[in-house]
Parts: sequence; C-alpha cells; structure tokens
Amino acid sequence: FDPYIGAGAAYVLTNALSSPDLNAGGSGRVQLDDELGYYLNAGIGIRIAGGLGLVVDGRYIPYETTSRSELTGIEQDLDFSPRLLSVGLRLRF
Repeated sequence: FDPYIGAGAAYVLTNALSSPDLNAGGSGRVQLDDELGYYLNAGIGIRIAGGLGLVVDGRYIPYETTSRSELTGIEQDLDFSPRLLSVGLRLRF
C-alpha cells in the first residue's frame, strides 16, 4: 500500500453553460470566467504485481468565478467546488 496526500495549483478552463432551463428562465447562455486556484488530493496506490498497481485518488478543487448571462448581461458570483474520485492503473519503472 502507498498512501499519499497532496496539493497544487489548478487552472480551471470553462465553457459556457447552456440548457433549455436557462433559456426558459430568461438567462440564455451563461459565460464563466477561467480561474487559477488550488486543489487538495489524497489517495492510495495498491501494488498488484511487479510495477503494476491500482490507484484510487480523491481530489477537491474549490472554484469561485463570475458568471455572465449572454442574454441579459447580468453578472453573478458562483461557487463550484467539485469533488473528483478516480480509479486507474499505475506503472512504476
């Protein structure tokens, strides 16, 4: 077992939000600003055989941005804080 914790920089690239609900609500497409921030993560690596292993990683990226309605021009602050859980293979050599 190989547990770890980490932190680092994250540059969050975004696209515009668009949905029938936003259109029906009168907002239209909503543009989000890209932001530089940080992330925190923790995980564990489990050796299967030789240099091959399984990795489970959890990551938290606090993301606060300004949104702008392309239809009305109204700006609002948004707070997204995604939590990601990933599983993958690792090859150590």
